[in-house]
Amino acid sequence: MKSFRYILFLFSFLWVGFLHIRAQEMVVTYAIDATERIEIVKNELRSPDMDPMTKRIATLSLQAQEEAQKSSYTLEINENLSYFYWNEVLFSEANSVHVNRLAKDFSNKGAFYQNTKTKQVLERLAGAEDTVITYSFDFFDWQLTTETENILGYTCCKATTTYTEPHPAGGKDFVRHITVWFAPDIPLSFGPQGYGGLPGLILKKCQSGTCFIADKIEEKKVKIALPKEETITREAYFNQFKKANPFGF
Repeated sequence: MKSFRYILFLFSFLWVGFLHIRAQEMVVTYAIDATERIEIVKNELRSPDMDPMTKRIATLSLQAQEEAQKSSYTLEINENLSYFYWNEVLFSEANSVHVNRLAKDFSNKGAFYQNTKTKQVLERLAGAEDTVITYSFDFFDWQLTTETENILGYTCCKATTTYTEPHPAGGKDFVRHITVWFAPDIPLSFGPQGYGGLPGLILKKCQSGTCFIADKIEEKKVKIALPKEETITREAYFNQFKKANPFGF
C-alpha cells in the first residue's frame, strides 16, 4: 500500500499533467548511455589476476559496448499503440568482425509493440523475427518513489521493478532490476523496450549500468501496424526452453 503522503505527491503531478496533455501522436528518440557498464568492464580489466582468455573476452566486450553507444532508438506513438525499435547503424569498419557483431547484439534487442486498449505488449525477438511474445502491462509490479529527475524539460518521477526471467538455455534464472523515470506531463502509458503501464511516458529506463534516455520528442502523425504472426505467451515461450534443457545444460 502506498502512503497517503505519496498519493498526494503523485496526484499533484498528475493534475499538472492533465492540464498539459500533449498530442496523442508523436515520435520519441532515445540515446543509449552505457557509461556505468563500461566503467565496470574497465575496472575488471585492471585486475592483475585476470587470465588471458577472460581478458580477451572482456576487451572485446568493452570495444563492442563503446561502439554500441552510437545506436539510437525510436518510439512511435499513435493514440493507443506504440512501436519501439533500434535504428540500425553501420559500425566502424576499423573494428573486427567479432566486435561489430557483438555491438549489434548489445544494440538490437528486438521490436516492441504496446497496446493500451488491450493492456498487452508484443515483443518481436531479435534474431528470431518470426517469434512474437505477448504479455500484459501488469507483468511489471512498479514501486513508485518520490524521487524526480528533469529530462527534456519534464519533471519525471522515478519507479522501479524487479522480476525473474528464465535463462534461455535452461540455466539459473536472471533477476532483472529496472529503474525508470516517467513524465506525468505526458500522460501516455508507453516506454522503451515494452516497459509501460505507468501514468506517464517513460523518458528514461536503466538496467545493469545501461540507460535509454529520451533526447528528442516530436509531435507527428505515424502509422503503426501490429504483427500478424501467431503469438506465444511469455510463460509458454520460456517453458519451451525448460523442457528442452531440463538439467540446465
